[in-house]
Amino acid sequence: MNYVRLLLILAACIVAGGSASGQPLDTSLVGEWDVVGGTSPGGVPYNGTLTIDTSGRIYTLFWKVGITRYSGMGFYQNGHLFVGWGFQNDYGVILYDLLTDGSIYGRWAFFGDGRIGSERAVRSPFSPSDSLGTLYNVFGVNPDVSQYWGSFSVFGLRDIFRFRWSVRGQALRGVGLRVGDQIVAGWGGGPYNNFGVMEYEISGDKGIGRWTVPDTELLGRETIIRRTIRTSDGQ
Repeated sequence: MNYVRLLLILAACIVAGGSASGQPLDTSLVGEWDVVGGTSPGGVPYNGTLTIDTSGRIYTLFWKVGITRYSGMGFYQNGHLFVGWGFQNDYGVILYDLLTDGSIYGRWAFFGDGRIGSERAVRSPFSPSDSLGTLYNVFGVNPDVSQYWGSFSVFGLRDIFRFRWSVRGQALRGVGLRVGDQIVAGWGGGPYNNFGVMEYEISGDKGIGRWTVPDTELLGRETIIRRTIRTSDGQ
């Protein structure tokens, strides 16, 4: 199929569907969690607390680790909580599905806005023909249903990926983690150390997390355990 025709077909499909909506959020994650056994990519141990809530169509996360406070936002799917996080207010999260036809479908959100945007990407004809490709052309729909065109480049080592987006003259960078046929990426416009990506595998009242930031090829890890609220009789 002609490349331009393929891109136009994908654009028509995403416009027809509008911005991503999805099903009602699963509120079972909402509550207070303890962060235990944490280790930063540099090997520094830590513990803390995590509060999970919802805002619009996304989950919000607020960590306290010692005197450090930071926040995140994410999507929950198939037992995994996919999160972009940051120390400031200029970050977001995108969850990409790697489709069998070689295209990529993404859902994204930006800090402070509980709505979801979406985009579809196809590999550029100028991109090398490796398994993931390096350059993609993008058509997207913002949360307000306005449209945009752009591109992104991606390269990675094992399960960690680096992203560079160019949309309407704005340059953004991000870091991603691969989970099966999905990649979650945290993105932002601030210094590299101000944002990152986290993925929790949730099972009941426990979650196993791994995370990273753009300036390392190493992973941080932590476990979250839901806090039990005791009644006055100790039960």
